[in-house]
Amino acid sequence: MTNTKQDDPFEVVWNHLIFDIFTGKPDSIILPFLNNHFPYLAEKPAPTGWTAYPPDHLPLPKRGLHSLRIDKHPFIATKHIAARLDLFSQEWEEGSPGIERMRVWIFFSSRADAESTINFIIKKFEKVGAVIEHLKSEEQEKTLIKNGTPGEEWKSLSLVLSENPINSNHSIGIFFYDDTGDPW
Repeated sequence: MTNTKQDDPFEVVWNHLIFDIFTGKPDSIILPFLNNHFPYLAEKPAPTGWTAYPPDHLPLPKRGLHSLRIDKHPFIATKHIAARLDLFSQEWEEGSPGIERMRVWIFFSSRADAESTINFIIKKFEKVGAVIEHLKSEEQEKTLIKNGTPGEEWKSLSLVLSENPINSNHSIGIFFYDDTGDPW
């Protein structure tokens, strides 16, 4: 989500969760990663135009997955053991890859730490008027966060709490827009 309205508080919190990658001023912890894989995100790009292709020769992109694991998410002020940014890209023969979807993962050594972080994120969004819905099923616990501004409800994200059955660690997957968490 680009920060087109500098004063949109929902987008400010949203951008912090994704390391401010679309603001032109990404967090320094991910800057080397962006310089390597998505250099146009390392600084605010100059505006460009569209490219039109003849209808009989449409280029098809290849899909790519770029991940960066870090020790600590700079926005999350609660206890966690690591974080990861996943960018699912469309890669073209010429030019820079485009980002099709993104996910953020935060990892914890206990369920209590994961729940504390969910509450931290919820409070940040509640302060900016977001609408919060809690959904619980046998398979997962999910919190849906939507922009509370009329006409902007499509801006949403989900926090999904999961447990790793092998080592009893926990994680929160942060999925944006209509991402349901399906495997890439």
